[in-house]
Amino acid sequence: MCQAARIAGAVRFTNQAQFHVRKYLLHLANTIPGDGSYIFEDSRVQSVEEGTPCTVSANNTILQATEVLLTTHLPIMDQGLFFEKTTFTMLSYYS
Repeated sequence: MCQAARIAGAVRFTNQAQFHVRKYLLHLANTIPGDGSYIFEDSRVQSVEEGTPCTVSANNTILQATEVLLTTHLPIMDQGLFFEKTTFTMLSYYS
């Protein structure tokens, strides 16, 4: 039997926008023109170097591009310690 956890307190924010990631990305993918524009999925990016062109190292491949849109679940670039601020360990137990 599952028991609900006791909640000591909570905060509620009204009038917050909801963001549906899949719908957004599907629309984005449909609006990106072909002609040299690509979307890469399941790609582990090791590094991104700014410049002309930008250089992306992913899956043991080097890509060069005029513009790069980096969309990740967790930040990969160590700028401002954002990775440290947004990651945490989470454990879930089911019985």
